[in-house]
Amino acid sequence: MKDLIVAGNGPSLKNIDYQRLPRDYEVFRCNQFYLEDKYYLGKDVKIAFFNQSFFLEQIYTAKTLIKNKEYKIGNFVCSNFKLHSIYENHLNFIKYFDIFFPDANLGSNFLEKLKEFNAYICYNELYEDKRITSGIYMCAVAVALGHKRIYLSGIDFYEGDIDFSTGKNVYVYNANKQNYNKLIGENKIPFYFHSKDTDLKALEFLAKTYDISFFSLNPESILAKNFGLAPVDNNSFILLKKTQNTLDDILIPKETPFIKLYYNKVLQTKSPSQLEIKKRNKINIFPNVKNNFNQRSAKERIQNHLCYKLGNILIDLRNLSDYIKLPFVLSYVVYRHLKDQRRYKKRIKQSPSLKLPPLEFYRDYKEALKIKRTLAYNLGSNLIKHPFTFLFKIKKIKKEWKE
Repeated sequence: MKDLIVAGNGPSLKNIDYQRLPRDYEVFRCNQFYLEDKYYLGKDVKIAFFNQSFFLEQIYTAKTLIKNKEYKIGNFVCSNFKLHSIYENHLNFIKYFDIFFPDANLGSNFLEKLKEFNAYICYNELYEDKRITSGIYMCAVAVALGHKRIYLSGIDFYEGDIDFSTGKNVYVYNANKQNYNKLIGENKIPFYFHSKDTDLKALEFLAKTYDISFFSLNPESILAKNFGLAPVDNNSFILLKKTQNTLDDILIPKETPFIKLYYNKVLQTKSPSQLEIKKRNKINIFPNVKNNFNQRSAKERIQNHLCYKLGNILIDLRNLSDYIKLPFVLSYVVYRHLKDQRRYKKRIKQSPSLKLPPLEFYRDYKEALKIKRTLAYNLGSNLIKHPFTFLFKIKKIKKEWKE
């Protein structure tokens, strides 16, 4: 069996030491790998792995890539987990998978061949709320297929000089694309259940349990320190740049009757044509606070607290007219906030992976806590605690805060 390269989409792909590539190998890629500006590991992909949520769009995109001769892709695998089939939409996806995707495979079928590892990751998600990332998922499938020597790159654990608020250096490619943002969201922060520790321990489990040799293709990577650097093999790999007319966004197929059926019956969700990149209020009463749930920083998350929203309105009270309008404005903001909360809860019930991470997972967490000490937050907090007597305390609270 050939050696295998498992490549994530991290920025370390730009720093592969190509002399360390094996002479004869196959490649596994995942998710939006096709957005890279160069063919960092060539055009031949043995298996392309795509997440369940956007599998239909990804398959359509991948087959377009093949048709355009941008990539050669041998097989498609859905990176699903059997445990998630307890959710109705996930169960429907598995039930109708072979009907909609006859030339693809469910990754969970491969994971079940690794009895010990499957039990290991199931335990971690069930009891610890921890889940492996796509890079480690590909490694597990590779082991199930019989690969013993696996070379790694682009699995960076979201570390280094990156900026989650803009998406800079989160991936090797530019993720700020129209369809990408519509389907996957503008939030580039990894889900809270992913972590470097979880992934490294999973790789160590695979290596020890199944006698697997992992090698890093990046001398400065964390993987090189934990598993060793690939030996120099003097590979003559030629790095090719992509042309300007290559595909640069995930594709959304037109809504045929069966595709509409797929969204309604299988996923039980809105079709892409019904999605918006950003939700905007029709009545712009409070333009400085976002009422959506794609916040990209801890600062935005705290600014979305009801305390902060209400407090900012109270700060701007200037005259008798403002006080007369106040009950109506406050009622509207509370109504919008509660509506967004219900919408968010409904979203994560349908797709638990959309749950926002704890605030402390954000890089600006400590800086964001300062917002809770602002006058606006203090005023809003007091209004919620003392709604009937608050108006008589505004001047006193403002005076005490200034002192």
